Amino acid sequence: MFDGKIEVRKASDHSLVMRGIEEERLLKLQGTSARAQHFSYNAHHEEGTPPSSLLWHDRFGHLNYDSLRLLKKNGVAGLPTIPRKLKQCDACILGKHSKQSFHDSHSRAQRKLELIHSNLYGPILVPSANGNKYIMTFIDDYTRMCWVYLLKNKSDAFQTFKNFHKWIENDAQSHIGSIRTDNGKEYTSNEFENYLHQHGIKHQTTVPYNPQQNGVAKRMNRTILNMVRSMLFFKNVKIMFRLMLFHVLHI
Repeated sequence: MFDGKIEVRKASDHSLVMRGIEEERLLKLQGTSARAQHFSYNAHHEEGTPPSSLLWHDRFGHLNYDSLRLLKKNGVAGLPTIPRKLKQCDACILGKHSKQSFHDSHSRAQRKLELIHSNLYGPILVPSANGNKYIMTFIDDYTRMCWVYLLKNKSDAFQTFKNFHKWIENDAQSHIGSIRTDNGKEYTSNEFENYLHQHGIKHQTTVPYNPQQNGVAKRMNRTILNMVRSMLFFKNVKIMFRLMLFHVLHI
């Protein structure tokens, strides 16, 4: 803006769109409205050309072109003929891209307790009648047996693992080789890492924001919660008792 005059130009090619002047501390634009320009733009393009097709593609929330052709076939008024060959929509590529899926792992432990998967789920919005808000699971990779512990606080995770470690090695007459977890603070604290080092247990952690790498434990969480919810609905039990059902599950 210079000397009370303003020019509006396109960012793409800096071509002049309209001018304006300042009158009594107000900016008054002199030119056609954006709505009029919009219809003028449409009028200068024949139906079915790529600009018109892209426009309708955008109006329908970037719907794929095959679906637009189906809408045209089913008699939606005003739709142009969608050509078979169209330029890729950059906005669709940026807005709809997703992470490449993980491949299934076919590796499996060769003995009991060679690899333990673990995860801490919570806090649960409705605590149990005993005040428990967290679920800690341990899954043996070889047998797929699962042990579930209910915790009141996240800080109880380390002591829970110590209790599990002593009990399971005595019960199975074998030692834990590795434990696989996410990067939660309950698993990466100094005391947890020092305990693993003292007992010769390898710690495998997932890459941040990639829970798929701890898929065995994550999938077990879903399996357990599905079972518990189904039992609650079947017996019409209050939701506050759902954590109590973990004690009667045999997985």
